[in-house]
Amino acid sequence: MKNVFTYFVIILCVIAIIGGKLHWNNKLDAPTSATIGQTAGDDTDKAKSNNLATLTQHLPENLAKKIEQAQEEDTSLTLVAMGSHATAEGEGTWTDILQTRLNEAYGQGLIQVHVESLGDDLSITVVQEEEYANALDLNPDIIILEPFILNDNGKVAIDNTLESISLMIQAIQKEASDAIVMLQPPNPIHNAVHYPSQVLALEEYAEEQNIIYLNHWTSWPDYESDDILDYIDEANELPSDKGHQVWGNYISNYFTGGKLEE
Repeated sequence: MKNVFTYFVIILCVIAIIGGKLHWNNKLDAPTSATIGQTAGDDTDKAKSNNLATLTQHLPENLAKKIEQAQEEDTSLTLVAMGSHATAEGEGTWTDILQTRLNEAYGQGLIQVHVESLGDDLSITVVQEEEYANALDLNPDIIILEPFILNDNGKVAIDNTLESISLMIQAIQKEASDAIVMLQPPNPIHNAVHYPSQVLALEEYAEEQNIIYLNHWTSWPDYESDDILDYIDEANELPSDKGHQVWGNYISNYFTGGKLEE
C-alpha cells in the first residue's frame, strides 16, 4: 500500500512538472501587446514605403528622395510649370489636373503646383527680359519648362530657341541649384509642317543635355489626322478640354507612377 502511495505521488509530481513546462512555453510563445504594436507599426511603415516606391517609380532618385523627406518632415515641395499660353491655370487645365492627381497620390499640398504663363512671348524675349525671374522667386524644387517653341514657330530659328533654353536653364541653376528641371513640348497642332521637326529638335536637345523630357505627345492623336481636331482649338491652336485632359493625364502619370504611353 505504501508503494502504491509513493508511485501515486511520483506520478503527480511528473504531471505537475510537465504541466508547468507547457504553461511556461505557451507564455513565452504568446505575443505581447508591445510586440503586436511593433509588428503592426513595421507593417504600416513597409506599406507606406512600398506605396511611395510605386508612386515615384518614373522619377529620378534625387526627386524621389525629396518627396520622401517632405513626407517625413511634413513639409511641401514647390513645382513650377512655366511656359506659353498652353501652360495655363484654372479649372480643367493640365496644371489643374496635375495638382488634383498629386493631392490624391501624396496628400493635400505635399507638392504644390504654381503656374508661370508668359503668354505669347518669344523665347528670346523671355531671356532678354528675364521673365523667368518670378518662377525663381518661388524657390522651386521642380520646374517643368514648356519653352515657347510654338510661339517661336516661324519667327525664331530653332537653334536660337535652343540657345535661349540653355540660357534659362543656366539662370535657374545659378539661382536655384537644387531645382530639378524638366522639359516638355507645347501641344501638337493639326497638319503642322515645320513645327514637329522643331519639337523633335527639343527632344534631341534634352537627351544630349541629360534633361528629363516629358513627351506627352505620345498620348495625343496623330497631328496629321482629323482626330486631333477634338483636342485642339483651331482658333488659337491651344488645347481644348480634351487636349488638357490627355496632357494632364500624361504628366500626372509620370509623377504618380501611372502608365506612360510610348
